[in-house]
Amino acid sequence: MNIILGPPGTGKTTTLLKIMEDALSSGMDPKKIGFISFTKRAIKEARDRVKIKFNLTTVQVQNFRTLHSFAFRHLGLSTRNLMTKKNYQEFADVMGIELTGIDTEENLEDIETVVFEDGDRLLFLDGVARNTQRTIEETWEKYGGELDFHEVNRVHIGLALYKQQFAIMDYTDLLEHFLVEDFNLSFDLLLIDEAQDLSALQWKVIEKINKKAKKVYIAGDDDQAIFRWAGADIEHFINLQGNVQVLDHSYRLPKEVHDYAKTILTNIGVRRDKQFNAADHGGSVQHISDIESLDFNKGSWLILARSAYSLFPHISYARSVGLFYSFKERGPNNSLFCRAIQIYYRLQKNLNVDDNEFKIVSQFMPGTFRIETPWYDALTLMSPEHRLWFRTLEEGGENLSTTPRVQFSTIHGAKGAEADNVVICPDVSYKAYKEMTENPDDEARVFYVAVTRAKKDLYLLTPQTRYYYEL
Repeated sequence: MNIILGPPGTGKTTTLLKIMEDALSSGMDPKKIGFISFTKRAIKEARDRVKIKFNLTTVQVQNFRTLHSFAFRHLGLSTRNLMTKKNYQEFADVMGIELTGIDTEENLEDIETVVFEDGDRLLFLDGVARNTQRTIEETWEKYGGELDFHEVNRVHIGLALYKQQFAIMDYTDLLEHFLVEDFNLSFDLLLIDEAQDLSALQWKVIEKINKKAKKVYIAGDDDQAIFRWAGADIEHFINLQGNVQVLDHSYRLPKEVHDYAKTILTNIGVRRDKQFNAADHGGSVQHISDIESLDFNKGSWLILARSAYSLFPHISYARSVGLFYSFKERGPNNSLFCRAIQIYYRLQKNLNVDDNEFKIVSQFMPGTFRIETPWYDALTLMSPEHRLWFRTLEEGGENLSTTPRVQFSTIHGAKGAEADNVVICPDVSYKAYKEMTENPDDEARVFYVAVTRAKKDLYLLTPQTRYYYEL
């Protein structure tokens, strides 16, 4: 087994893809290559890259999958075998619990930006228990918070009975069933990315697949393992035995940010030691009292916080000064006004626009479409304030058809992202602060991930509450 340790910006995924490309160039059958990663986005990027470069079909890259998708395909299931939102709502109604309808397993990276009902937390605890291979009582003691154990156990047992009655599965069931089924598929090359985020159950699945592979590469970085609360078994990755390669040059972090990030690593007691060099370009690390002193007119920006509520005052400021920003569905780039402008540009370029999209434009356009008329003269049913704002943004050099340069995100939601400029809010919830005093390693990893998003300048905000991570 080969272990690739990839510190921030060292090109861990790129290295895996290069190994894959070399194998394909040497004539290896693409169907004998397995590529497993934590997110659908990473799988899509890998598939698209090799399909284009080697002119491959979707069938040839059929073993590029998330672990759940891999198990789903091997078990020969169809979507009718899986729990749907309708099933979850029906189960919730029977049990008398409230759900938001948001799939926590599918939205792990963004989970802290969402307010969940108690029912969501009850189901989440069921999943964590099974993924960590703990009993439901052990899981409740560690993560249950204010939830009543009898209610946690009632939902845990009830969900199992509901699925049994209707012969359906959830995502965790896929992995559990995979472990007890015969597995005959073999690989010449197996590549596993983001391995630091795998749970105890997922490691068992990986070990079963590994036995059928001639050559295995497992890539990750325990210093960036920030999903323990969702079941990640970080110690398994740290203790993994094999031929270790450390990617030793960051193409992202300037020396100033690199040196500062190393001071956070000293707060992590249990880790794999990795020495890596900074990028060749310069940068800075600055302490600031507020974001109002920053010039957002140049470069890309990430404003990061441990929890979404810490971002709200800064988002209010961005809105008040007319910044073009994004934060899930709340940013102006996701507004109906901006959508209408984007579709209008597509009409001007004679690009395909469906009926629903044309309706969006039509509600702001009183007359007929004329290709030579600029949007601000055509979409006159849009309020003058919004027309002036978006026109001012464009004249200032913003492209309303692209992702805004200024993005607000939780730290967990920004994993894998990067920006020229990164602003960090150090405040944490009381719960996170309490956990930090008991297990400082995990919170240090969270803020290590935060500071290492910066390609150039890092700005550290003054804490606004009594509970914060000291930066």
